[in-house]
Amino acid sequence: MAEGLIYDQTAKALATLIKDVAKAKGITQAQIAERCGLQQPNVASMLSGNRIPTLPVFLKLCNAVGLRVFFESDDANTDLAHLFNKAMDQAGFISREL
Repeated sequence: MAEGLIYDQTAKALATLIKDVAKAKGITQAQIAERCGLQQPNVASMLSGNRIPTLPVFLKLCNAVGLRVFFESDDANTDLAHLFNKAMDQAGFISREL
C-alpha cells in the first residue's frame, strides 16, 4: 500500500472520529468552526474527509470537541502525557473546557 494512501486513510479515519464525537456531544460544525476560528464550510470539508487539515488545525478540531491527543511510549518509565502537556503549554496552546 502506498504511503500517501495510508496517510489519506488515516486522515479520513481521524476526521470521522472527530465528526462522530461532535455528533455524540451535540456539537455542530458551526460551533466547531467558531471554536477553531475557521469557516463552517472548511470544517465540513475536513470532517467529510475531502480536505486534510494541517497538524495545528487538526489539534484545534480535536480541542473543539473535547478530544485530547496523546502519544504512547513502549517505555513505561516515560510519562508522555505530562511531557506532551508541558510541550503544548510551552507552545502556547490553550485547552478549551467544554
